[in-house]
Amino acid sequence: MTDTHLYKVTSNYQKDIFVLISIQEQRCCIHVKYINPQKKINEVFSGYTARDLLNKILLKYDSSLNNSHSAYLGRELMKAEISLILQQKYIQS
Repeated sequence: MTDTHLYKVTSNYQKDIFVLISIQEQRCCIHVKYINPQKKINEVFSGYTARDLLNKILLKYDSSLNNSHSAYLGRELMKAEISLILQQKYIQS
């Protein structure tokens, strides 16, 4: 993948919405902090599976997220869930 191609993919992300994902190994839990500074939204979602978390977030903020951002969120949540299962450190891309 070239840098130009990567730029085209990531340039579709919304600049005003941030999603911070972390895992809490001792509780086997994934935390997602959804931040939209323009709308003054700062909300934390917690769950045990990528699917459940993604459903919670999209049910509430689907109209705020574009397709690229939704796909990124799903991909990162799967990485977090796999990290929990394999007891590995998770680093958000």
